Amino acid sequence: MNAKIIPIMAQGEDRDKPPQGYAHRQLRLYQVFVHVEGVQVPIRHPLVNVIPWRWRPTRHFGFYTVLMLAAEEGTKPPMLLSIAQEVLADAFAQMSKTLPEDWAMRMEQWRELGVAPPMFQQPGCVEDGWGAAWYELGNEKDKGQRYRLVKKRLWKGHRAKPRRMIVTDAEQSAGSL
Repeated sequence: MNAKIIPIMAQGEDRDKPPQGYAHRQLRLYQVFVHVEGVQVPIRHPLVNVIPWRWRPTRHFGFYTVLMLAAEEGTKPPMLLSIAQEVLADAFAQMSKTLPEDWAMRMEQWRELGVAPPMFQQPGCVEDGWGAAWYELGNEKDKGQRYRLVKKRLWKGHRAKPRRMIVTDAEQSAGSL
């Protein structure tokens, strides 16, 4: 039942030009699995867990996320990645000390889900309830775990239990104060 729907045109309308309200039929839903690295975030560390400390060390982070995007029919991965970059820049540019253009972004996988609902008239992010699985750069164990969790939970839709977290001595001593 994939018949093409031809809208009824009123008299006097140009038959070569698509009628008003027809643009949403050109948009499709895409789901993209994105990996971002190089986000530099200042971390606030209070002195003795009470006194605010002015010096804020920065750390470099990466994250994995799955976004649902509306884009024109036949959109290829480079264009999907640029749309995802715009969405992520809007969400994380305020907290990052590095510019979104300096982030290393890579699309892991993508898939087309179907026709976008009529309410989406232009390309962009469809959902606002997406999340990101963060890890600190240089921590390969956390990076692998975050990739596994996002791939199973958000990409494949399966239940995935987090592996046992290893708590460092610094985190244990901070938690016991």
